[in-house]
Amino acid sequence: MTFGLVPNIFRDENLEFTKFFAKKLAAFGIDFAVQQKFAEQFEGCKTFDASYAGIDAIITLGGDGTILHAIRRVDLPILGVNLGKMGFLTEMEMDDTDDLLKLLRTGQYHIEERMMLSCEIDGSEYFALNEFVFCRENSIHTLDKIIKIQIYADGNLIDKISADGLIVSTPTGSTAYSLSAGGPIVSPQVNAIVLTPLGAHSLHSRPIVVSDSTKVRVEIQNNDCNTMISVDGKNATTIEAKKVHNFVVEKSKTSAKFIRFSQYNFFSRLLDKLNNWN
Repeated sequence: MTFGLVPNIFRDENLEFTKFFAKKLAAFGIDFAVQQKFAEQFEGCKTFDASYAGIDAIITLGGDGTILHAIRRVDLPILGVNLGKMGFLTEMEMDDTDDLLKLLRTGQYHIEERMMLSCEIDGSEYFALNEFVFCRENSIHTLDKIIKIQIYADGNLIDKISADGLIVSTPTGSTAYSLSAGGPIVSPQVNAIVLTPLGAHSLHSRPIVVSDSTKVRVEIQNNDCNTMISVDGKNATTIEAKKVHNFVVEKSKTSAKFIRFSQYNFFSRLLDKLNNWN
């Protein structure tokens, strides 16, 4: 089994930890390869290109953002090494590499699957592990603007909101942007989709949790400003003002796959990470 190393140069600017980790992998007899763009810094190591050909699983070295970046590019199991602050999705910290690499070498791990969302945007299918966000375009000219959105669940109107936007998230994403916007914390074991208004201008608009089998239709109304659509924090497209558009967000047929060495305790991880956040 060959593991592809995917470092975050902003977390590991000179790739010092990545080089250290690569030596650890070699010492434990674990087969690995590095991205071709870093080949000169890892002389003698196997490399892989953007197709990820020959790679069976990925080891990301960074934080949750590094994992999200990797998931957008390839459907392979991921082992996250946390070099950041939060690391909700990562499995390994910098100071526990030896014990966990022993388990990795002997295959003492399992694969945890997390649901993802899909949505067709501009003729292309996008996938999100955390969320799709529909929000007003931010500029000095839109500070006093709101957008109107109608939300449907399997064809049934469930809310009309006037707000800064709407977050449609997975249970995994419930501890990301949705949480900061006042959304509920949802265990990853719950089969659900979370709808969280952003800065709603009415008291009745509250977060709503629906089944993961629901087709959520987001209807962008005839608004006075542009609407941006982002996928896991990355801008996908911008909808021009004065135009009505419909988008259907639903559970994806593909899922994210994480390498875990023990039973993932969501609530223990939640308390630990939120305390660190505070």
